[in-house]
Amino acid sequence: MATTLITGATGFVGRHLLWQELRSAKPGDRVIAVIRATSQDHASARLAGILDDPSAGLSTDQKSAASAIPGDLQQDRLGFSPDQDQAIWPELTHIIHCAASVKFTLDLDAARAINVAGTRRVLQGAARACNLKRFDYIGTAYVAGARSGTISEDTLDLTGPFHNSYERTKAESEDLVRRAANDLPITVFRPSIVVGDSTTGITQNFNVLYWPLKVFARRLVLCIPADRNGIVDIVPIDYVRDAIMFIRRSCPAAGQTYHITCGPENTATIGGLAQTAAKAFGVWRPPFVSPKWVYPVLRPLLGLILRGRFRHVIETGDQFLPYLSHRALFDTSNTTAALTGTGIAPPPPAKFFDRLIAYCITSDWGRLPPP
Repeated sequence: MATTLITGATGFVGRHLLWQELRSAKPGDRVIAVIRATSQDHASARLAGILDDPSAGLSTDQKSAASAIPGDLQQDRLGFSPDQDQAIWPELTHIIHCAASVKFTLDLDAARAINVAGTRRVLQGAARACNLKRFDYIGTAYVAGARSGTISEDTLDLTGPFHNSYERTKAESEDLVRRAANDLPITVFRPSIVVGDSTTGITQNFNVLYWPLKVFARRLVLCIPADRNGIVDIVPIDYVRDAIMFIRRSCPAAGQTYHITCGPENTATIGGLAQTAAKAFGVWRPPFVSPKWVYPVLRPLLGLILRGRFRHVIETGDQFLPYLSHRALFDTSNTTAALTGTGIAPPPPAKFFDRLIAYCITSDWGRLPPP
């Protein structure tokens, strides 16, 4: 029997890993979700909402294998009571650490308090898990920061440069995890930009790539300050879920790192995605202009016109503009070797991108339930 602790189960990737863990659970297996909450009842209610999501497709028996415990990455012992702290760790056989702040705009100290210090606390607890068989850490391919070219799965450079505090602190967190690999059964997974299901387009998260798409659909873009040949590495959540779960169950936890990305041969370009989006939304595709000179001029002008009323528009531009001229390719040698013969492979974005957009339209950007 297995007892799995998962952090970050309320997040987009985390909830899909939780659902899949419950779907494949054997009789007697338990899954404990650490959920930020004010009380046990609050944590249980939040977990129930995740389990009852129509996209989960869980049976009553599968749901019964899950339980919640209130916790917080920023508190000592993860916010567990002394009794909980003493009882939980020794019974664990598996840990999936998925929790993190994904906000690009946090200052460095605040981001470190969650991502780095939180990971350190989970590792400290794992060190007391005498029955632990796996510690699976969900990181990000963007620990590569602003570097270009082909990024190997074994490379981690803390010197950067990084686009934001999220990238830097995820790199620092992964460094902590790698250092613990001598004492713990560690595996590191690095997804790239995770989007909705490749078949249905369904997503529970309309952040990251979806915000620029929404602005695009509303005809608010006069020009695209980007490199039309900029590389966009997007992967659908069903591939991320299936790849991680297969590797977790089939490959030894030997300190290996896996890029869960679309791979160098499948990457899309900003120009290609913009053309697909324009056609799907029925809008004119604005011209591409150099981000090196347009945005520095455009940003203060927007600030003068908007006068703070739509500050989030400018802040979002600050967050995403670097990724519109990104030129990194993520090598997937380890992942490809692990998945060979399984039928689990990343679909090219050109084959599912229109389905993502179709779901944005039919769900009114998440306001309506999935059809």
